[in-house]
Amino acid sequence: MVNNAGFVLSFRVTTRTGGLSPETDNYPINQWRVVDLTATDLPEGSDVRPVVQAVGGTSRTGNTFVSYCRNGQTATYTASGVTLDYTVVLID
Repeated sequence: MVNNAGFVLSFRVTTRTGGLSPETDNYPINQWRVVDLTATDLPEGSDVRPVVQAVGGTSRTGNTFVSYCRNGQTATYTASGVTLDYTVVLID
């Protein structure tokens, strides 16, 4: 998750069925964090996406799910906007 937004954020990964990864630390604009799904209890094959929490603002989910596969690839999302009005988009 790349923070291109005008606020500090944290995030976790969620599945379609409500499974959740541990939350990241809070981090500012122009920084990024990774959740290694192999280190979580989320089952391989799950559809996952990030849930971003803006410090002092709202929560938003990523615009699309991706399938969790142990293939060494990383799905990158970016958060853009301000605390009460922002998007979380998968980078192609």
